[in-house]
Amino acid sequence: MLCYQVFEISDRLEVLHVPGHTEGSIAIYYSARQALFSGDFVYECGDGGALIDWLPTSSIPSYICSANIMVDWFTDHPGVTVYPGHFSRLTAGRAADLLSQYMCSKDDACGRCCTQCMQSTTAVFFLCGCFRCCPC
Repeated sequence: MLCYQVFEISDRLEVLHVPGHTEGSIAIYYSARQALFSGDFVYECGDGGALIDWLPTSSIPSYICSANIMVDWFTDHPGVTVYPGHFSRLTAGRAADLLSQYMCSKDDACGRCCTQCMQSTTAVFFLCGCFRCCPC
């Protein structure tokens, strides 16, 4: 179930909770400009299977659930421009395609297993604080 709150800040902004990349991932929809600020939830990565869900704070089941809901949301908002936290803008159709590709990539045990393996590896880096000194 998609949860969101509406705040009035001179214009209407809708905050959509889209857990998966992290538990607290959100997207902000600015209806006056048909703009969705998606953060790290969806961005141009070539193939949606490359969306990052292997962080220690990521959740594949949550990401799949959020992706499924947002594909429908994009169908209802076809004129939206998506402004991700990384790389170039996306159309609603491209964002929906990436999220659909993500869901397909997690349909088999191999896709889920690889992510779990990466989560274990990155958890060690987070515990050691290694990501804080990463220059990227």
